[in-house]
Amino acid sequence: MAVDLAVEARERGIQYFLISFVDLFGTLRAKLAPASAITGMSKDGAGFAASPAGST
Repeated sequence: MAVDLAVEARERGIQYFLISFVDLFGTLRAKLAPASAITGMSKDGAGFAASPAGST
């Protein structure tokens, strides 16, 4: 059963979520996201994007 994180945040008084993943090198990557943005992040992703090597 899917959980609506925005509803859970509102009901529990949660203000922020820690969104994280482990990259290909085994390093934990994370960002703190406000609860007001969690619906969009769960739909569109959290924006973990590294710039390609050699780009400026």
